[in-house]
Amino acid sequence: MEQQFYFNQRLQNAIDKIMEYPLTIVSAPFAFGKRIAIEEAIRKAKEQGVHVKWFQSQQGKNSKYIYDVIEEQKKKSDGKWLYIFDGCKGEEWIDEFQSMRWHKIWKEDIHCVCIMSSEIPMNRVYLSHWIHSISKQDLELKERDIVKLYQLHGIKITYRAAKLLYEYSGGWPGAIMLGIREYYYQNKLVPGIGIDELLEREVFKNYDAVEKEAITSLYGFKELTMEQIIMLTGVKQEERDKIVALIERNPFISYDIIHGKYVVEDVFFHYLYRRIKKSSWLVQRKVELRRAKWYESQGQFQESIMIYEQVKAYELICQYPYKLSELYACTNRTFLEQLWSLWKKIPYHIKCKYIRFFMLIASLFFLWKETRRGSLILDEVEEIAEQILGLSGDKKEEIQGELCLIRGSKYDRDIDRVEDTYQIALQFIKGSSMIYDEEFLLTEGIPCFLHKYYKKVGTLDSLILKFRTCINTFYELTQYSNAGSSYLVEAEVEFLRGNLKEAKKLAYHGIQEAQKYGQTCIKMMGQFLLLDIFVYLGCYKTAEEYLALLEEEKEKIGRSKFQLGAELSFIHAYIRIGKVAKIPDWIWHDHSASGQHSELVNMYLNYCYLQQLLVKKEEEQIIEIGEHLFEQAYEKQFLWVAIQMKLISVIAYHRVGNEKLARECLRNVLNLTSKDQIYMPIIQYYIELLPLFQKLIHEENYQMSVQQVMELYQKLENMKQQNKDEEKLNEARYGLTKRELEIALLGAKRYRNHEIAKRLYISENTVKYNMKHIFQKLNIKSRLELKKFFK
Repeated sequence: MEQQFYFNQRLQNAIDKIMEYPLTIVSAPFAFGKRIAIEEAIRKAKEQGVHVKWFQSQQGKNSKYIYDVIEEQKKKSDGKWLYIFDGCKGEEWIDEFQSMRWHKIWKEDIHCVCIMSSEIPMNRVYLSHWIHSISKQDLELKERDIVKLYQLHGIKITYRAAKLLYEYSGGWPGAIMLGIREYYYQNKLVPGIGIDELLEREVFKNYDAVEKEAITSLYGFKELTMEQIIMLTGVKQEERDKIVALIERNPFISYDIIHGKYVVEDVFFHYLYRRIKKSSWLVQRKVELRRAKWYESQGQFQESIMIYEQVKAYELICQYPYKLSELYACTNRTFLEQLWSLWKKIPYHIKCKYIRFFMLIASLFFLWKETRRGSLILDEVEEIAEQILGLSGDKKEEIQGELCLIRGSKYDRDIDRVEDTYQIALQFIKGSSMIYDEEFLLTEGIPCFLHKYYKKVGTLDSLILKFRTCINTFYELTQYSNAGSSYLVEAEVEFLRGNLKEAKKLAYHGIQEAQKYGQTCIKMMGQFLLLDIFVYLGCYKTAEEYLALLEEEKEKIGRSKFQLGAELSFIHAYIRIGKVAKIPDWIWHDHSASGQHSELVNMYLNYCYLQQLLVKKEEEQIIEIGEHLFEQAYEKQFLWVAIQMKLISVIAYHRVGNEKLARECLRNVLNLTSKDQIYMPIIQYYIELLPLFQKLIHEENYQMSVQQVMELYQKLENMKQQNKDEEKLNEARYGLTKRELEIALLGAKRYRNHEIAKRLYISENTVKYNMKHIFQKLNIKSRLELKKFFK
């Protein structure tokens, strides 16, 4: 049976209209069916007696072809002409054609097809009445088209099978035709060809060995940035254009202009997997090492170490200058098992050469409460340090101090033992610790040290003092600035006491110090504390703007640079602002059994889950599981989490009308919070719980506690009102909003736009937008006039 190519009605209409318009733009440069569609258009044109000429555009010769057409038309003026320009770049081509239309040689018998080398957006160009467009969507088949295509070839196919084939091929006519060929091959109707052979013949036939290796290096990734492609292919800067051209010519790799990424289609994605397995061991090793380097550069150490281990590049694993905070951020139970297996595999001489790496591994085991394994690794490290390396004097003391510091990490939540360990280590470590770094956080990235260390009622003041000491000693050990952390500890203390203005001021200082020294995680903790302060002050609009900015920062930094605590902080923020829909699904599974997270993280996850149920008004479910989660947190001495869980249960009982249990739970909450006077969690639900407080105030044992809660609520309400009054006063005085006034005052101090954006944690575009309105409202034209206005 003769092979015939099937076109759906949409594409058929697009082809038929080519001879109705002076210019047709094919804005689908990487679509698999493009060339076949143009060949079909040429065939139809020739059947009508049209002269056809196809130009393959080369770099630097784009405009030359247009003038070739003009010169050719001067000599050949008879009949209809169809000119096809393949590989046009940019919208300047459209301008060239527009100017050519007004040339004296232009006739209605001339038609042009312009095939773009990159996809261009549907903008003003397509509004013109003389331009026709064929898009990538026109070249794609749908499920019903696939069914019809198979029927034309006498093959019965169900819609379900068509859907699967469509999803696999992405609607590509080429891949569909391959399926038909395979069908004929299986039924011995005509000689067939497999997908690997087809791709080898159609895509790789003209590549040299270097180009084949470069394309194969992209295996395993469905989306690729240019930076990623350069690293994976290992090309030099001068060869970059060649590789880009190679990728752009590949019909199976398209460019997503919106996200700025190259997208590998499924057919080619699976093929590259199979191709790398057939490559020589030398090629596989080179490709895998470059992949490992890429993962390493992104902080995805679990993936990079796994690849290095597969190719037995043990020295490359050990020599990388890992930070404990970065390793800890990507550690889970699977990674720990991988590291344990690796420690046993690595040759002894490499262990002797890279002693720091194994101290880092031991630290991870201690932090994950794997004390036995951590001790075994440290014992061997100690043996290497003393016997093999023959250390003495200061160097030996340094190692002793590091070992003490690492072994001390097993105490984790025992702040007294942690404090003692730090003091002992400080006696030995004269310079800076080679294990701990400035980004390693005593709170695992969760923006509240109480979640981890507050274990006993009535110990808050002593806990704050000890935590301050630990922070200061820790930064003496790492030789980094502790200003950011110190400010944030003080900010949190003020926040707990309800002094929100002072807390806000200290949080700003902490964020600025952390930003100054590049302490990303500490800066992040301060930002989320500031977000909470905005919410408590009733500045919901500011909080939403601030959260949007944090999301932007997160995208720029990348998930690998953020600890798990950052994800949890975002979840907490979404709940506080009421954007539950933005919370990722993975968070709501039961993580406690998997052992993938620490106890602290699991407790925080449970707390976030109860918060989400409360926002969704699922009180029955809270009542069902709330008491169990509270008991679990209380028994394991996560007191701060336990208090907030119990408070959520109070709300749930109150909403369903069980006043007796609601009052009983509220008494428990007051018993846990009154000694240390930490009533801030209660304040956010104060209005809803007011009927309960009005009854409890008459009970002698709770009268003082309730009175303190009411006073704190009134104090915060006064702050909110004061904020509103200040905003109104400034608006009345200058006609500026609060945000505009902040920007105007900084602008008057001669700060530039990007500096104002950094200080206020907003985007530079927001500064420009507001500055325009400031100039209009104040009737000024320059920054100099702004300075004089506020002098």
